[in-house]
Amino acid sequence: MYHCIVRCYTPIVPTTRQRHLLTETDDIAQAIDAAAARYPGQSRADILRQLVRVGAEAIGQQHDARRRTVVEHAGRHPDLFAPGYLEELREERPE
Repeated sequence: MYHCIVRCYTPIVPTTRQRHLLTETDDIAQAIDAAAARYPGQSRADILRQLVRVGAEAIGQQHDARRRTVVEHAGRHPDLFAPGYLEELREERPE
């Protein structure tokens, strides 16, 4: 069997940024296909970059919403846990 080892060097591409290789699996292809209508005329790579941006924004919004919920409800139920509960919980999970 013939094996070919290919090494990619990109000296003409000036970047110090991390590069990623992503195989277009069925689920990724479906996501790109679904987003293609929203980003007409863009390459599949550009659509994938858009999906990453949109996904990051959605995660950030979810995090912000959860944080607002926690802050909103903080201290509303002071009798919900017995005294010393938090200390006992911390003892169960030492750092």
